[in-house]
Amino acid sequence: MPEQSPGLLGFADVEELFAWQNGELDRVNNDKALEMLSHLMAIYKLLHQIFANQKQANAWLLKSNSGFNGDSALNVIQENGLNGGSVVRRYLEQQLG
Repeated sequence: MPEQSPGLLGFADVEELFAWQNGELDRVNNDKALEMLSHLMAIYKLLHQIFANQKQANAWLLKSNSGFNGDSALNVIQENGLNGGSVVRRYLEQQLG
């Protein structure tokens, strides 16, 4: 998934991701990346609370889901950026109760 990392964090490409890592981007981009990281970390934690099996938790992101109109959670995040990360996170929080 490293090749998907820039897009998941809202960066155009690997070079922009590296610029952010080196502190060369403005605060707006930095805040967006940190917000997305927060969503992704919460999603990971929620999945591992919901599923006892680690492989099942990790695979969930790639599977078609009726909660997302047949889309995968990963696709929702990739297509919708921060909003997609928020949608997936809220969905999992609701599933956990």
